Amino acid sequence: MTPAAFAAALDDLDLSQVQFARLTGMTNGTVSRWVRGVLPVPLWAERLLDAWAVAGVPDPTTDAT
Repeated sequence: MTPAAFAAALDDLDLSQVQFARLTGMTNGTVSRWVRGVLPVPLWAERLLDAWAVAGVPDPTTDAT
């Protein structure tokens, strides 16, 4: 996934970089590096965004257990 595609996927899901970082346990800096192309977007992040596009983004205020 290209940095531009990653940023577009976040936008399509109405997620900010900070929200994605919080939901996934990543740092804001790491997510920013993906968007800027400093680091490659990992495959798991691409797959997660694909899954959220189908199923919806989980609500972080609810307990999933």
